[in-house]
Amino acid sequence: MNKVSRLSDFFIIIYFTISLGIALQIGGTNWDIIWHGVNDIDSFLTPPHIVLYSGVLLVIILNILGIYFWYKDQAASLKINNNQIFSLKFKNIPSGLKLSIIGSLFEISSGFFDSWWHSNFGFDGLLSPPHLIIGMGMLISIIGVFVGINHYKLMYPLQTQKKIFKITSTITYAVLWMVSINITFMFTLPYSEGQFFNFNPDSLLAIITSVIITPVITIGIFLHALKTLESRFIFSSITGSFMIIQIASTIVSNEYFTSLLPFYILNILPALVCDFIVNYNKKRYCSNKYVKKKLHNGNIVLFIIMPIFLVTLYFPWTVNIYKIYYEIEDDTFESIHTFNELLPIFILPILIPATILVSLIILIAFNQLSSKTYSKTLANNKQI
Repeated sequence: MNKVSRLSDFFIIIYFTISLGIALQIGGTNWDIIWHGVNDIDSFLTPPHIVLYSGVLLVIILNILGIYFWYKDQAASLKINNNQIFSLKFKNIPSGLKLSIIGSLFEISSGFFDSWWHSNFGFDGLLSPPHLIIGMGMLISIIGVFVGINHYKLMYPLQTQKKIFKITSTITYAVLWMVSINITFMFTLPYSEGQFFNFNPDSLLAIITSVIITPVITIGIFLHALKTLESRFIFSSITGSFMIIQIASTIVSNEYFTSLLPFYILNILPALVCDFIVNYNKKRYCSNKYVKKKLHNGNIVLFIIMPIFLVTLYFPWTVNIYKIYYEIEDDTFESIHTFNELLPIFILPILIPATILVSLIILIAFNQLSSKTYSKTLANNKQI
């Protein structure tokens, strides 16, 4: 194995482990919401916070390792000694690592801020300044990983067939998906009334925001994954990774939702159907200049299938967004009853059609953009 191959493998392992660290963070965040509901107490040193900040610590350590070995590699390439190594400018560090570092700094500052906030303002809600800072830190960090693995793919295209790259890409998409959705939930869930501040959203605005943003994020993740990943199980692998985090942090972390585990696992079925459709279309349409357009038209059904199941995939958070508008007074751990109440009056007649409509609008916009890009590419090729 040559030096370039070893270095590329090292950095993809760095990005893989950073993704796991951010998965710990988002899992700890979801568990923290459940913890508040079960214990009705709050302090800085709780088990969910320990998991969350363990993930932060892991990301920090991996960032330090990544920067150290990048500097060492650059020093060897430029033939400078160790005393001159820090003459290399920070701006030359790979963008993925820089973003991950910035995200980590957000998360570290939020930890001190959160401790100070608890000391001065007591119990806080889901949407509070320190929680928003750590949410943005997680988002910046996972975007850094996303940028890093895409740069890796451009620099080392032959290495992308390795299992470690495919696994890292899958986990990164899943974590980016969950972090983005959770930030949306911060602004839409009715959990933001603290001891001194109430940041709860308007109930109707929360529903509208959720119905629009949730499918936009979900479809955006899978549209990009379809363009960049080479796998027969893109939908099921990303969705399965998402579900593992959600199961560990939300479903089995308490006695109220554990019995739902067999039913929650069924959320993998629409993802498997989507994979079947993608693979069927790939076999049906041979490679030619029209294949992308045909695949977009043939796969339109899969982007209708996925959003329909979002209410159960994101359970219990979704139903708790909708319940306030309909004046359902169940708490979080009565979400099964909330779901049954909302099913005939909102989920079936309003939510699912609205989600399908939003999905179709996204697809039409994407197809229009793709057609323009394809036309420009053809024009440029003719000029050449």
